[in-house]
Amino acid sequence: MDPLFNESSYILVSKKNFVRYAMPYEILPISMCCEVNNEKLFSKEILKALYSKELITDEQIVAEIKIEKLNEHISFSNIERIYFPNKESLDSFLERSYENNDVNSFETHLLTLDKQENNLILNIICPQLIDRKSFTQEMALKDSIVRCIYDNIKNNNLKNIYENIQKFNKLDLIIDYLFDNGSDASIEKELQVCFFKICSEFNISKGWSPIEVVAAFEKLINEDVKKSNEFQSWINTVNKIISGSSVNVVFDDNGNITLRAMTLVLLNPEKNNLENIKDNSNFRIGEKVYNLALTFVGARLGYSYLTAEEKKSVGDNRKIIRNIIAYIYNLNDELDHSGLVDNKNENQKVNILCQSWLKPIFENESEIVLSINGVKPMAGFSLNLIYDKGEQLLLNIIDRNSTKGMVKFKGQLALQIIELQKELPDYSRFEVNDKGLILVLPPLWINEKRIGEKLRELFEILKPLAITKKTSKVLDDILSL
Repeated sequence: MDPLFNESSYILVSKKNFVRYAMPYEILPISMCCEVNNEKLFSKEILKALYSKELITDEQIVAEIKIEKLNEHISFSNIERIYFPNKESLDSFLERSYENNDVNSFETHLLTLDKQENNLILNIICPQLIDRKSFTQEMALKDSIVRCIYDNIKNNNLKNIYENIQKFNKLDLIIDYLFDNGSDASIEKELQVCFFKICSEFNISKGWSPIEVVAAFEKLINEDVKKSNEFQSWINTVNKIISGSSVNVVFDDNGNITLRAMTLVLLNPEKNNLENIKDNSNFRIGEKVYNLALTFVGARLGYSYLTAEEKKSVGDNRKIIRNIIAYIYNLNDELDHSGLVDNKNENQKVNILCQSWLKPIFENESEIVLSINGVKPMAGFSLNLIYDKGEQLLLNIIDRNSTKGMVKFKGQLALQIIELQKELPDYSRFEVNDKGLILVLPPLWINEKRIGEKLRELFEILKPLAITKKTSKVLDDILSL
């Protein structure tokens, strides 16, 4: 018997789920783990039986856990070792580069138990497939809170933060603590807390539509703040900006810092955008406004989007952050696991997939990317269609994962797309999400017989953005089909 196997408990989980859904957040939801004989955690004897009967597949891993109490989420601090059924599975795990976590931080081993005759009856039930969008949205607020705590720890802003957070048993109380400025009656604190939640709701995966953001914020803010002259003035200003009116916007620290930071983020919901506008524009952005804007943008990304190097940058405080992560995710005000859904029939043919002038260039379990014949995007733009199976049709204007990334999405372009919003077809909107800058198209277009004409009209509307080359023949090609 390998001496590494001690009296710990063990858990069986899909390697794909562990990599995709646990590693970025540094927390393992018990809901994504298999049940073995009606238990999530099992003993060394059960593990030996699973191994002897060859019931652990190449797509699964075994995590060795040391915990006193089983909660809904297992802290990465409680994962002692990770075991793989064969060398190929182990090598593929170690050889891949995971941006959001360092695989070398885990103690990894091959399962090398002695196979022996075992009459133990084993019943394994694996969880349903995870819907990525639902899962991400379910985790969003807690992920944003952890990101805010990480930033505070990294910047040495709050002392004894773990001890203080453990005094609170609700997420709202923790957020209030993080934005505490010494006055519970502060209008600015109320604004900051609400906008933080809105940024978490409209996170990098869901997308950013200024019109929807403002509407959601108005709905969330309390009536007393909503009736204040300061708030009403801000609403009038941002509505003018969204409608394309010329407005003189000030971003220095000589005023309501919160409203100015909110306006800055409304127009520039990306960290790179904030940096560009601060360093390369005529705007004088105050340090307090800028830092608060970074906090809001951080809420959109969450802790899960930090790189492995960024997570390691806090040094010895990494263990404190992991303890905080476990505490926050195991609070009683837990959302249900609505991210777990059954398989859907995603292969049905829809009209958008039957067009000869659309060429599939990529497909995975959730989406199909299609190029439009004749479209020649300017450098830095994509202009591929994305069919989000069964849900949405998107025009990917800037691909975040391309060589140039979001370089093209700067302050001026952000203002231009806001101005164009009112010209778009009904139920369509610009968003900035984990794909990049996208245009959500009307859902009915997925099965629209006149989709070619619709796209022709759309590209006419988008002409002011100068995203296609002059030699692009999309208008003629689509019109003739």
